[in-house]
Amino acid sequence: MSYWSLRLDIYHQSLRQWINSLRQISLGLVALFPLALPALALIPLLAMNVLLDAKSENLLYLQTLWAYLLLCFGWVRLQREGILASQFSNYLHSLPVSSSYKKWTDLGVMLYASNILIGLPLVMLLMMLYGKSDELAALSLSTIASELIPAIVLVFLSSYYALVALYRPFPWLSLLVFPLLSVLFAGHLAKGQWLTLWCAFLFIERQLPAIRFNLPDWPQGLWRLFIEADVQQPKSEALRQFSFLLLFLLLQICFEQVNPDVKPYAASILSFVSAVLMASGLLNTQRLTAQWQYYLGSLPLSGMRLQVSACAYVLMKALPALLLLAISQMFLVQHWINWILFFVTTLMGILLLAHRYLLAPIVMAILAITVSVVVG
Repeated sequence: MSYWSLRLDIYHQSLRQWINSLRQISLGLVALFPLALPALALIPLLAMNVLLDAKSENLLYLQTLWAYLLLCFGWVRLQREGILASQFSNYLHSLPVSSSYKKWTDLGVMLYASNILIGLPLVMLLMMLYGKSDELAALSLSTIASELIPAIVLVFLSSYYALVALYRPFPWLSLLVFPLLSVLFAGHLAKGQWLTLWCAFLFIERQLPAIRFNLPDWPQGLWRLFIEADVQQPKSEALRQFSFLLLFLLLQICFEQVNPDVKPYAASILSFVSAVLMASGLLNTQRLTAQWQYYLGSLPLSGMRLQVSACAYVLMKALPALLLLAISQMFLVQHWINWILFFVTTLMGILLLAHRYLLAPIVMAILAITVSVVVG
C-alpha cells in the first residue's frame, strides 16, 4: 500500500469515527444538525452566483464571501485530525517517507476533504478563462481585472483559510473582526478596495503573535466547571455555533433577494432553529453534571440551584447569537417572543424528557402557528 492510499484510508476511518461521535451526542446536536445540512450544501451553490458576479452589491457580496470562507475554514477544521492523521503521527513519522512528500500528501488529503468548497471556485475560474479567452484579448486590463479578480480572490482566500484551518489557530482578525467591520460599513468602499484590505489584514495577521486565551480566576463555582468542560471538549459547542452562524448568514443572503412578504416566514424559521440549537447546549451540561454527580452531591447545592445555574450558563452562551440577531434587525417583536418561547420550552423538554426534548419546541411551534392564524 502506498503512503497516499494509507493516508486516505486513515482519513476515511477518521471520518467514520467523527460521524459516529456525532451520533453519540445526537441528543445534543445531531438531532438538529440535519436542519443545518441544507444550508451547508446550499451555500457553495448559491454563493457562486454572487461571488463570481462583478456587478453584485457590496453588502451581499461581503456577506456571501464571509459565509463561504467560514464554511471552508470550519469544514476543514472539523476534519483536521483525520486529514493530518494525528492519531497515527508516531507511526507515520517512522515510515521512510520524506517530509516534503508528507506535506504534499497533507495538502492532497485536505483538497480531497474540502472537495467542492475549493474545487468549485477553481473550476468556475478555469471555465471563465476558457469561455472568455477570445474576449479577453480585446478587453482592457481594467475590464479583465474587474471580471476575473472576484473569482481569483475567491480561489485564493478559500485555499488560504483551508490551510490555516490545518496549521494555525483561529484567524480572529481576518475571519471575524474584519469581515464584521466590512459588512457594517460595506457602502463606504468599493468591492476591490474591500478585497485589497482583506488581503492586507491577512498579511498583518500573519505578523502578529497567535492569540491564546487563558481562563481568568473568575468565574468560580459551577460556571467554572461548565467553562472548563467546554474548553477541554470544544467540538460540540463549536459545531453548534458554527451551524448557527452559517444558517444566519444564509438567511441574511436570502433576505436580500426574496419578496418582502416572505421575509417574516424566513425569520420565523430562524427563530425556531436558532432557539432550539442554542438551548440544546443544556444537554452537554446535563451530561457533565451526571458525570460529576457524586462530587456535586457533596456540595451544599440544591438540585434547583444546579439546574438554574446550568440554564443560565446556556443562556450566556447564546448571547453572541442574540447580539448578532439584534444587529441584523431580521426579527420583529413576534419573532423575539417566539424565540424566547422556543428557547424556554426546549430547556424544559431537556430537563423533563431529554430523549424526546424536541417534542416540546415542536408543540410550541404548532401552538404559535395556530395562534397566529386565529389572530390573523
